[in-house]
Amino acid sequence: MFGLFKNKNEILTRREKKRIVNLIQDIESKTSGEVRVYIEGECPFDNTMQRAEEVFNHLGMYQTQLHNAVLLYIATESKKFAILGDTAIYDKTGNDFWQNKASSLTAHFKTGDYAEGIEICLKEIGASLNAYFPPTGIRKNELPDDIVFGKFN
Repeated sequence: MFGLFKNKNEILTRREKKRIVNLIQDIESKTSGEVRVYIEGECPFDNTMQRAEEVFNHLGMYQTQLHNAVLLYIATESKKFAILGDTAIYDKTGNDFWQNKASSLTAHFKTGDYAEGIEICLKEIGASLNAYFPPTGIRKNELPDDIVFGKFN
């Protein structure tokens, strides 16, 4: 889908990983939505969205109460990524929103600004989650906030 990455799982430094996790926690403090980032080496499917759907399901993201979880899937060795929103957030934002996020991410990845691209994308997704799904009552964190690293060759 996109030819973007230079080498395996080292697209993020330890500091950048920490910043992204902190950003996910901040985003989720302002919404009832959930955000996950999944990074692996090879995408085992030709269709990146098919793999994102598999990861989304594996991580239990379809099971959130309001169906407003978002996954940023990145396959560094395959040089691909996908952004997948569950039905409720997708229905609120529409296809153009997701295409815009993908274009922005592509531009940052092409210049090697991986962390910045991820952060900007997540902030924009977070703003939409907040607008459409503000926090309700006591915040329940339905999914972990860490970056998930899959298999690397």
